[in-house]
Amino acid sequence: KNIFKKPTNNKTTFLSFFLSFFLYHFYFSFALMQKFNDLVNNVKIPDQVSSNLNKIGDVLHINTLSPFLFRTVDAEKLLAENSKNEQQLKKCLNKFDLTAIGVGTIIGAGIFVLTGVAAKEIAGPSIMLSYLFAGISCMLSALCYAEFAAKLPIAGSAYTYAYTSVGELIAFIIGWNLVLEYMIGAATVSRGWSGYLVNVFASIGVKLPKFLYEIHVGSVIDIDLIAASAVIALTLLLLIGVKESTVANGIMVVITLVIILFIIVTGIFVGDFDNWKDFTPYGIRGIFAGSATIFFAYVGFDAVATASEECKNPKDLPIGIIASLLISTTLYVSVSGVLTYMVHYTDIDIDSPLASAFGTEGWWRWVNLVVSIGAFAALTTSILGNLLSQPRIFYAMSRDGLFFKWFGRIHSRFKTPFNATLTTGLASATLALLLDIETLAEMVSIGTLMAFTIVCASILVIRYRSTTHINYLVLILMIILMLAIFAISACIRIGIPFYIWTIFIVVILVVFVIFGLIKKPAFDVNTFKTPLVPFIPLLGMSANTYMMSNLAFGTWVRLIVWLSIGLGIYFAYGIHNSALNFEYIEKEEEDEEKEENNEKDEEYEYN
Repeated sequence: KNIFKKPTNNKTTFLSFFLSFFLYHFYFSFALMQKFNDLVNNVKIPDQVSSNLNKIGDVLHINTLSPFLFRTVDAEKLLAENSKNEQQLKKCLNKFDLTAIGVGTIIGAGIFVLTGVAAKEIAGPSIMLSYLFAGISCMLSALCYAEFAAKLPIAGSAYTYAYTSVGELIAFIIGWNLVLEYMIGAATVSRGWSGYLVNVFASIGVKLPKFLYEIHVGSVIDIDLIAASAVIALTLLLLIGVKESTVANGIMVVITLVIILFIIVTGIFVGDFDNWKDFTPYGIRGIFAGSATIFFAYVGFDAVATASEECKNPKDLPIGIIASLLISTTLYVSVSGVLTYMVHYTDIDIDSPLASAFGTEGWWRWVNLVVSIGAFAALTTSILGNLLSQPRIFYAMSRDGLFFKWFGRIHSRFKTPFNATLTTGLASATLALLLDIETLAEMVSIGTLMAFTIVCASILVIRYRSTTHINYLVLILMIILMLAIFAISACIRIGIPFYIWTIFIVVILVVFVIFGLIKKPAFDVNTFKTPLVPFIPLLGMSANTYMMSNLAFGTWVRLIVWLSIGLGIYFAYGIHNSALNFEYIEKEEEDEEKEENNEKDEEYEYN
């Protein structure tokens, strides 16, 4: 217990944190199996084995770590404390603002940047199905997000939702992964923004100097001054105020929607069905791999959730989340279909796929200009949405003590998370300056998918939780479900016959049936509730997990490296400064004081 009261420089103690954390998984899994036996077969693990496990737990500090790593914050208490907080964000957004934020963040990256990459290199014309599958998967997650957003209208999104349901460590991991989603997402889109800006000037006969957008330094560094400048300019806009930013965002969203409808109608008349003859050149796996690649383009509805603390009416949040996703999915499927209908997938220009599809000869040059202006507006709103969301994650983590307090300061005049916004903008601008689209895009999707999976799991945890304890059978079933999905993906990738991996499909069906039979405690809330629980969250988890399993091995390696850095921050800083940690210490001191007083009373009575 003394370890958590103050930071330590003792290397042995610090290493024991990590050793305890990894070995805890073995211990915790064994404990879950014991609970499973008690629940299903009423069979207990022998006392000698349980005693030995407890001794191992004591030696590895597991019994000490347990209450810290998986402690949760009470939702009602969090809302009450936030309402009393002097450093609050300004409440100024309505349902139209929220929907505009969501649509603007979503459609920019997917339509004007990732569609070209995914169609040409991953899915071909079947990119339409990739977008449809990703949209359905997102809708399942969005329904879970909507329940949490209406119940917890405070900054933090998936991070805060996890903190109130599955525990502090998981919440920190999600918050840390959201950095991949938003900060790197803004840098990715700004690269596409740069390409379309060059195209706009080229359409009117102005050729920008190449050093402004393309300077190659070795095989990794690819400098783009225009992309970095765009991020800095929009960061300055967000520093001034969120309402001013959303007004500009709303105007650009309207322009974007009009031009996208123009692209769809025009493309229908100039396309060629021969371009669809080889509809699935990369097979079924290409469709799902395409879904995993373009998935981060759907994170706009998550951006709505991060701005929930600035919403005037919490009931508007589910409307903003679901409406923005429905609009964007329809546009994604339509535009990706038109693109591959107009141009053979092998001839698509990755840098500016839609503008290049119309060509530059004759009057098509002006169509190209209109499309480039639409892309320019759409990508601007997408960058703005990402830069709006990330500082609010830092703000929430800082407020809870898990991240540095400096990030939680609110500007006295503008009422914005000034330090977090400035840091996010500078970091994103640096990434946009140095790295190309492909390198950046690969780093984003897995963080998004993991966050969505945890939100779906969190709905199941709170719905099946009793007043004091998590239902361990629910945790076991969710782990089995995810392992079975990973196994199916591995079987498909290796080429194992269908009749063998149907075993895992049966396992998944059994998990669904058991969930349907488990009795849920009463759950009565006056806000939006996720329908068809447990099936909507389970389907959301399944879809997200399958798409994660289709990501490249290198992406998982980068995730592990990123998580290692995050865990270092958590164990070196967050676990010591957590607001819950101080509550725990105060409670311990109160209990010790009560115990001392009881001993004194007993001694007095004895005398």
